[in-house]
Amino acid sequence: MFSHPELESLERCLPNHGREAGEASFSDIVVVASSSRGGSSFFAEVLRNHPDLLHFPAEINPYLMVARLGFPLNGSDSDALGAEHAADADSLRKMLLSEAGNYVTGGLPEDWGSCFSGDLYARMSLQWPDVQFSRDEIKQAFQLAVDAAGGVENGFPTQDFHARFLCALRGNHPEINPYYYDINRELIRELAPELPAPGGPPTERLLEEVPFVTIAPWDRHGALSRPLIIKTPSNCYRLEFLKALFPQARFRVLHLTRNPLSSVNGLCRGWMHHGFFSHRVEERLDIEGYSETGPWGRHWWNFDLPPGWREWTQRPLADVCGFQWSSAHQATLDFLERHPEVERITIRFEDLIRDEASRRGTLARALDWLGVDLAPLETIASNGLPPVMQTDRPSKGRWKRHVDKLKPVMENQRVWRTAERLGYQKDDEANWI
Repeated sequence: MFSHPELESLERCLPNHGREAGEASFSDIVVVASSSRGGSSFFAEVLRNHPDLLHFPAEINPYLMVARLGFPLNGSDSDALGAEHAADADSLRKMLLSEAGNYVTGGLPEDWGSCFSGDLYARMSLQWPDVQFSRDEIKQAFQLAVDAAGGVENGFPTQDFHARFLCALRGNHPEINPYYYDINRELIRELAPELPAPGGPPTERLLEEVPFVTIAPWDRHGALSRPLIIKTPSNCYRLEFLKALFPQARFRVLHLTRNPLSSVNGLCRGWMHHGFFSHRVEERLDIEGYSETGPWGRHWWNFDLPPGWREWTQRPLADVCGFQWSSAHQATLDFLERHPEVERITIRFEDLIRDEASRRGTLARALDWLGVDLAPLETIASNGLPPVMQTDRPSKGRWKRHVDKLKPVMENQRVWRTAERLGYQKDDEANWI
């Protein structure tokens, strides 16, 4: 548990070279509502490459924690937040307004190193809250990594830079392990062959879910009139809150769906991965297929924490993952039913990975709804993206290799009622990818 002084100290670590409080607010907010392992990281990274859309450098969960709105400080006993929580969210508004932007494009400005070092200091402080970093050592590791990566004249090498940056920091802070990041494992093995892959969470207190994000030079000075894309699966339980947080903004929901068997298979694999730890809970977990794998399995919950999670602490892992998948989509569908005035579009993740023609058509439909042009994403529409937040490289129909483990989900009526609300029919499961 974090104390208020600790959180205030972390808030002071956040960059102060963004927008000042009092500037105009967001005018168009788009929440990508999806279950965990539903493809939202991939889809958001695609959109992140569009210059006419706003984003945050990473997901908003750490900002919520610093603003005392994350579990268990929020009083909701889950990741859920209601409209009433927006009344005391001034510090969160300030952080989000300061952080909104997109990737620096068209060449790095002269002062990019100073700005980016500040971003790295903030991000490392949020990812490793029990480690005391100095700004000077962050700057030194930054320069070492830039030099070792061969400079930035031909674009910022995000993966290579971060692998080298983290290895440089390990000299003073050996507890930092690059395997906890969304970085290619082969690259880590090349740079630190002696370093074992971890088992269990990186620390006893987390603000950001692992695997930790890597960041790139960030431009915070664009127009706030552009659509702001907010992607974090647990936001399915915060839609009322986000709608109330910026009440003057146009509020829209892009509902990203994926069939239950592919998603639940991904969730099960994620729970068994060395990453995706999100909450250390006081409740003892006895989740068959997870809790017996290590000491962390008794108190570390993975992925989002839906309302009612305590009723699932003594259930098999596949049941827990089915509960997470159905809870996220039920929360989204229920919100949209309560708010017919909210603009919405449904995108199937399957259509983004099926083939080039399907990906191109789906992106064109989504971008048309967002009000931006497809042209900046032509290369991605043709070739796709590398894996993002994957336990291993994506494989169509991977769930079919784990049918035995998924039998509890295939027989779960709660899951199938939700699937039917989303338009997935059980007799069509053989065609799911």
